[in-house]
Amino acid sequence: MSKEVSLFKSIQEDFSGYMKTPSSRKQFLTSFKAIVDGVSQSSEKVSEKLEASKAKLDQHNDKMQKLIEKQRKYYKAVKDFQEECNRNEQLEDRIDRLRRKYASQNR
Repeated sequence: MSKEVSLFKSIQEDFSGYMKTPSSRKQFLTSFKAIVDGVSQSSEKVSEKLEASKAKLDQHNDKMQKLIEKQRKYYKAVKDFQEECNRNEQLEDRIDRLRRKYASQNR
């Protein structure tokens, strides 16, 4: 891009010299067309790179969303497991109390 900027600056500086004769005007137009074509090609390449980057970003965002969803499911599973462990402990305590109660009644 700096190459194109320097070309535009040189054209701006020499513009009045190019407009003095028909042959220099023709040369100017030819040079200017080449510059415009070069800028267009550069612009297309940059646009292609931008689109490729956007596509890659979208892929990474999709992957991140899937990983976040997997993490949520994991945390929910851990929470559910912990709740069931707590419930199991409560039931075991209840069973122990009932066993002790029945054991003391059967003596």
